[in-house]
Amino acid sequence: MLLKIPESRSLITKMMLERVASAGFGTAITTLVAVQPHVTWLPFHENGGISGLAALGIIAVFGGIGALFSNSLGQSLVEKHGVRFSFVMSAIIQTIVVAAFLLAIIFHSVTSLGIIGLGVLSFVLSISTPGLSGLARAWWNEIGLSKTLAARGGALEPTLAAIAWSVGPIIAAPIVLVSPWTIVVLGGGTALGLLLLSKLPNPYKGTQQKINAPSVDVRTKSKGILRDWWMAGTYSFYHIARSLLNSGSTAVLLGAGQSGLIGAATAAPSVGHAIAGVAFAARKNPEANLKKAVMVGLLGQALPTLIIASVFWIWPQPNMVATILLVVGGGAIIGILKAPVAAAIYPLAVENRPEITVGRSASRIANGMIMGGLLGPLFGTVIIITMGTAWLLPFSVIALAICACGVMLDGRITGAK
Repeated sequence: MLLKIPESRSLITKMMLERVASAGFGTAITTLVAVQPHVTWLPFHENGGISGLAALGIIAVFGGIGALFSNSLGQSLVEKHGVRFSFVMSAIIQTIVVAAFLLAIIFHSVTSLGIIGLGVLSFVLSISTPGLSGLARAWWNEIGLSKTLAARGGALEPTLAAIAWSVGPIIAAPIVLVSPWTIVVLGGGTALGLLLLSKLPNPYKGTQQKINAPSVDVRTKSKGILRDWWMAGTYSFYHIARSLLNSGSTAVLLGAGQSGLIGAATAAPSVGHAIAGVAFAARKNPEANLKKAVMVGLLGQALPTLIIASVFWIWPQPNMVATILLVVGGGAIIGILKAPVAAAIYPLAVENRPEITVGRSASRIANGMIMGGLLGPLFGTVIIITMGTAWLLPFSVIALAICACGVMLDGRITGAK
């Protein structure tokens, strides 16, 4: 139904162009780095360095820190100066970064920029990318749709993002190995997408807080911070769980001698999420039973994760058929159960905090997602070093349980009934 409405179709098209291009752009760069046996630390330097795979972790830290800042700072920038100014500035900065990659390709190679150079560019790209999760949800209420259709569009958001982050890498990864110019094309597509999005309305017009706001005591302010950021902190544990699940799935496949299934296992949750996400958004009342949907999704993911961990614990090297059923099939089921969590967590946070705008609430939750994405791999490394890979999946379940407890306690934190 949403695709039949011109305003809705235009919004989806613009957001998907930016998301697919951005996902492909990042994947193209990481793919070129990953296949390198050696990447130096400094730009255009011949001595020192580490393997491409090892370098990716360091480069990712630069990007993760940039994303953490951009989600908050970018949100504030949009609220103060509007969508047009913020997105045009972002497009200009990203065009400059793409030009840097272009010059590197012409005169040498992308990896000649070195780990530090690539890390700095990754940071600049991340910090100059506006947080789309908050704006996307706010835009559905600004394009003239009914309340129900706007809510349905908001529920569809994580599914659209999942599709984009599946399509973009699938296109970019094989093509960039044939031609590094893929990076320039996808980078240009990202900047174009930002320019198209800059023409959308500013959903925060007139919502800025007054500068001379009344002062509050420290205790009240602390309670306010806890109330505002509780769901973001809670959601970070979900993404820690997701990270540990991905690492654990890869570990069990390597232990079973089935490394060829890693790609299928990685894609399976996205496929399940895409299918279930559309169904969830199509519900008659997409804002009904939000807490129940989140809890079912969280606890439901724990069961197949425990089953996979238990089977591989008892039977470390099952045959290929059993491995496909367990990891790929289990991943698809987990993906189906991801959909209600990703779709319902945002409106649930807004429901308990009606004084906070949809976009700002979504931006805070996205910060929790980024924090979980940064801490998850670190926790995984600690678990592998101290306890072994077999414990990655059980600790993923523990993180899911912590997230579920946080969601249950949110009503008490906010004072919602």
